[in-house]
Amino acid sequence: SRFETNGWGKKVLIVTVQPDGSVSDTGTWDDQSTNPLVQVLFADNKNNEWNQADWIKATVVYLKQTYQIEELNLVGHSMGGVSSFRYLVTYGEEDSLPAVNKFVAIGAPFNDFVTGNEEQSLDTFIQDGPLVISQRYSDFTASIQQYPQKTPLLNIAGDVQDGSEGDGTVPMRSVLSIGHLMQTNGIEYH
Repeated sequence: SRFETNGWGKKVLIVTVQPDGSVSDTGTWDDQSTNPLVQVLFADNKNNEWNQADWIKATVVYLKQTYQIEELNLVGHSMGGVSSFRYLVTYGEEDSLPAVNKFVAIGAPFNDFVTGNEEQSLDTFIQDGPLVISQRYSDFTASIQQYPQKTPLLNIAGDVQDGSEGDGTVPMRSVLSIGHLMQTNGIEYH
């Protein structure tokens, strides 16, 4: 709503993906619209990131086939950011899919909810990466070479300043952990 109010974009479609990967939409696609926004909903939004990455693929295939979309930006919040990253390291280099120009992650737990990294200063953590890594982060480390080099990542982390060093759910260190991986692999990261 804030994007529409400020003229930064207009929501034109809501796409819903069922657990079997079938895709449907409501709204009206307007290819003349400046920054058309497509909201993607998973009917089973508690499912795992591997299935959600496949559902993101089903969505972009649907958008390409139905509306001839050849390029897009991805914005993912929380597990949506993790699932979008998993999509990018799994399918991001496939030429048959629409190109992802930019990726924005908001409060995404890239290193899951591991403990033990709190002992590192935030500066050291950002420079050297996490000391304690989750299976998710280990998977991302193993697959980072498949991340599309041309797709920059804007990673947004929050701290509600209640002593938790996080946004109330996701620790900042989990969100920021992906920065070390991106930077050491020469991928544009902010």
